Amino acid sequence: MSNNISNQQKFKQMKTLKLAAFALTLGLFAASCGDTTNTEETTIVDSPAVEAQPEVVEPAPTPVDTTVSTTTTVDTTVAPK
Repeated sequence: MSNNISNQQKFKQMKTLKLAAFALTLGLFAASCGDTTNTEETTIVDSPAVEAQPEVVEPAPTPVDTTVSTTTTVDTTVAPK
């Protein structure tokens, strides 16, 4: 019999705990979605539009030809007399 009373008390406590957690979660959600208006007004100043200037890009340097041999060859053949 006392076991049944103990279970009912635990059930009531858990129900209260669940309800409190739900209320807290709902309160936090409502606070985060609340109206957050600024009291300071931002003024927009109309300024003349600036035309975009094309960017001048210098051409890339010519790549170095690496297929040309840099060593000099000496002609070792003997000229006929």
